[in-house]
Amino acid sequence: MDGPADVSLRLEGLSADADLYLIQDANGNGNWDLGDTIAKSIEWGASPVSIYSTLEAGTYFAVVELFSGNTSYSLSFTA
Repeated sequence: MDGPADVSLRLEGLSADADLYLIQDANGNGNWDLGDTIAKSIEWGASPVSIYSTLEAGTYFAVVELFSGNTSYSLSFTA
């Protein structure tokens, strides 16, 4: 992002348990390290999950992590 923004991420359409993370590679090593997680949304089951945050300029990543089973999903992002 070129400047500060309020962001919203929403993960839905799940048929299995998945979690959503917003991360930034703070040290630039290309890995998801301890301390890189900006926000997380964890719900039990196949419930939709959302993250709302105000972020500074920079590069961020959304990570969908499957907890159990298999599922397709829809991920939306607005800033």
